[in-house]
Amino acid sequence: MKERELKHREMRGRCHTPSSLRGTPPILGEELNGGGRSIDTPSRLRRTLPALGGESRSRGKQGETPSHGSLYPYPPAGYSPYFRGRVAERGDSAEYRYSERIPRYGRRVRTGWRGMAVAWMAVVMVALGGCRGKAPSAEEFTREVYAPVYAKGFDIAGAEGMESTIARVRNPWQGAEGVTQEYFVARDGERPPRGFQGVTIPGGARRIVCMSSSHVAMLDAFGEVERVVGVSGIDFVSNAYVAAHRDTIGDVGAEMNYETLVGLRPDLVLLYGIGDAQSAVTDKLRELGIPYMYSGEYVEESPLGRAEWMVLLGEVTDRREESEAAFRAIAERYERLKAETAAPEGRKKVMVNTPWQDTWYMPSTRSVIARLIEDAGGDYIYKENETNGSLPVGMETAYRLLREADVWIETGQCASLADLLAVNPRFAEAKAVRTGQVYNNNRRLTPGGGNDYWESAVVRPDVVLRDLIRILHPEDGEGELYYYRQLK
Repeated sequence: MKERELKHREMRGRCHTPSSLRGTPPILGEELNGGGRSIDTPSRLRRTLPALGGESRSRGKQGETPSHGSLYPYPPAGYSPYFRGRVAERGDSAEYRYSERIPRYGRRVRTGWRGMAVAWMAVVMVALGGCRGKAPSAEEFTREVYAPVYAKGFDIAGAEGMESTIARVRNPWQGAEGVTQEYFVARDGERPPRGFQGVTIPGGARRIVCMSSSHVAMLDAFGEVERVVGVSGIDFVSNAYVAAHRDTIGDVGAEMNYETLVGLRPDLVLLYGIGDAQSAVTDKLRELGIPYMYSGEYVEESPLGRAEWMVLLGEVTDRREESEAAFRAIAERYERLKAETAAPEGRKKVMVNTPWQDTWYMPSTRSVIARLIEDAGGDYIYKENETNGSLPVGMETAYRLLREADVWIETGQCASLADLLAVNPRFAEAKAVRTGQVYNNNRRLTPGGGNDYWESAVVRPDVVLRDLIRILHPEDGEGELYYYRQLK
């Protein structure tokens, strides 16, 4: 009887088990999955892995073996994908050890009432998750979660009884017409609506790559800049946190280095479009399984409309209330400054920009800078452009405007009047040059040539307005300029 039982046990252990793995199932030497006793894997059963040949979700660079104790998320070929083991160094290779669970082949490691309880709990959790995750229809997302006050390019909607929301982004690049993109911000295991064709973003995204420095400023505005793990052109980013963490924040470049991007393990990539949808980029991100979202703040025509896009970033980071509070404070300061600025007769006429390749582009009367000049009590000098973009004007027209303008702002790369006259000696005829009323928005530059005006000023229109009020109404009291400086 005893001999028969021993033979039966031996046959049971060999059932469906390759010869190289027969014997006692390997067991992890430390408890990873909770509960139960664990023992060291017998050395004769340990399987050696070659050095990693590519980037994986585990820590470590490409081609390196993960350090001792780091998570190795994928088992070797032929082993169960349901385990998460740990890697232990052994020479130039790594050693994979099993967790105390059921291998793809071979006999069970754990039996008895505890194993049965775990199995039943798994069944119950799957059943409950299936009920909770039942997909709604898109028509159910009619509850207003956030309706912007100033911005026109986005809104956020929800459905009754659901934590998840849908963010709708409209015409997020210049020239876009009739474009609407939908982003499902998933929470609590909830599924996207049936037939949803947009992008699903995990709620509370913690690892964010920003393709525009203005996205960094938005996150910083409501205290979440530490979520930034990657940027495009780190030398041009002014943000203090990014500058202090250059060794850990990746630079994916202007053309998107996908190898670098994958290594950053982002939860979300914030994109901006210039003229089109960048379908090559979004197709690649879909292929890689990396969520993305377009931010179209730069096409807004209102200074506060641009800043309000921070609320959308607050939504995807589960910090909407904080982002709303931050924006509300900015809007209140802006409106107060605007109300306090008198609109006297004979407003000062304001000229903007310098020529680029012998062509002078003048903003629309609907543009952000024209709105800022008006709110600061000034008069934007060029009234002929009422489109939604800048238009070129002839140089003779520009010279005429310069002779009439009381103040000249935003003069390109010039840091002094000498720099300005070096661009074109005829600028000496400008009224603002003769009276010393020339100002540029390049006071806050990075060593690499980045300009904080195009970064943080997007979310601080109240500070820009204060600068312009001090420029146009110096009689109301002196104060140090933040983004602008007077050219001398």
